[in-house]
Amino acid sequence: MKKGEEAAIRFQLATYEAPLVSHALPTKQTLIHKQSDKETRETRDLAAGNYTLNLKITDKISGNTCTKKFDFTIK
Repeated sequence: MKKGEEAAIRFQLATYEAPLVSHALPTKQTLIHKQSDKETRETRDLAAGNYTLNLKITDKISGNTCTKKFDFTIK
Protein backbone atom coordinates (compact mmCIF):
# COMPACT_ATOMS: atom_id res chain seq x y z
CA MET A 1 0.00 0.00 0.00
CA LYS A 2 1.40 3.38 -0.96
CA LYS A 3 0.79 6.97 0.04
CA GLY A 4 1.89 8.84 -3.05
CA GLU A 5 5.10 7.12 -4.11
CA GLU A 6 6.09 6.12 -0.57
CA ALA A 7 5.35 2.63 0.79
CA ALA A 8 2.97 2.87 3.77
CA ILE A 9 2.35 -0.84 4.49
CA ARG A 10 3.93 -3.95 2.99
CA PHE A 11 1.85 -7.09 3.26
CA GLN A 12 3.29 -10.61 3.27
CA LEU A 13 2.50 -12.82 0.32
CA ALA A 14 -0.40 -15.15 1.05
CA THR A 15 -1.84 -18.25 -0.63
CA TYR A 16 -5.54 -19.12 -0.45
CA GLU A 17 -7.34 -22.28 -1.51
CA ALA A 18 -10.78 -20.62 -1.87
CA PRO A 19 -11.57 -18.53 -4.96
CA LEU A 20 -13.21 -15.80 -2.84
CA VAL A 21 -11.37 -14.31 0.11
CA SER A 22 -12.66 -11.52 2.33
CA HIS A 23 -10.26 -9.58 4.56
CA ALA A 24 -10.54 -6.31 6.40
CA LEU A 25 -7.92 -3.85 5.21
CA PRO A 26 -5.62 -3.07 8.16
CA THR A 27 -4.99 0.64 8.58
CA LYS A 28 -2.16 0.35 11.08
CA GLN A 29 1.50 0.40 10.24
CA THR A 30 4.43 -0.94 12.21
CA LEU A 31 7.53 1.22 12.14
CA ILE A 32 10.86 -0.40 12.92
CA HIS A 33 13.48 1.91 14.41
CA LYS A 34 17.08 0.69 14.38
CA GLN A 35 19.80 2.31 16.46
CA SER A 36 23.14 0.53 16.65
CA ASP A 37 22.23 -3.06 17.51
CA LYS A 38 18.93 -2.09 19.19
CA GLU A 39 15.57 -2.39 17.41
CA THR A 40 12.23 -1.00 18.56
CA ARG A 41 8.79 -1.33 16.95
CA GLU A 42 5.98 1.21 16.99
CA THR A 43 2.45 0.53 15.72
CA ARG A 44 0.29 3.48 14.74
CA ASP A 45 -2.70 4.44 12.61
CA LEU A 46 -2.10 5.49 9.03
CA ALA A 47 -2.02 9.25 8.59
CA ALA A 48 -4.93 10.93 6.82
CA GLY A 49 -4.44 11.12 3.07
CA ASN A 50 -4.82 9.39 -0.28
CA TYR A 51 -3.52 5.83 -0.65
CA THR A 52 -3.26 3.18 -3.36
CA LEU A 53 -3.59 -0.53 -2.68
CA ASN A 54 -1.82 -2.69 -5.28
CA LEU A 55 -3.04 -6.28 -5.60
CA LYS A 56 -1.37 -9.01 -7.63
CA ILE A 57 -3.30 -12.25 -7.96
CA THR A 58 -1.81 -15.36 -9.56
CA ASP A 59 -3.91 -18.40 -10.47
CA LYS A 60 -2.06 -21.49 -9.22
CA ILE A 61 -3.37 -23.74 -12.00
CA SER A 62 -3.00 -21.60 -15.12
CA GLY A 63 -0.24 -19.31 -13.87
CA ASN A 64 -2.22 -16.29 -15.16
CA THR A 65 -1.65 -13.08 -13.22
CA CYS A 66 -3.92 -10.09 -12.67
CA THR A 67 -2.83 -6.79 -11.12
CA LYS A 68 -5.31 -4.22 -9.79
CA LYS A 69 -4.91 -0.84 -8.12
CA PHE A 70 -7.47 0.64 -5.75
CA ASP A 71 -7.32 4.27 -4.67
CA PHE A 72 -8.88 5.25 -1.32
CA THR A 73 -8.78 8.07 1.21
CA ILE A 74 -8.30 7.96 4.98
CA LYS A 75 -9.84 10.98 6.68
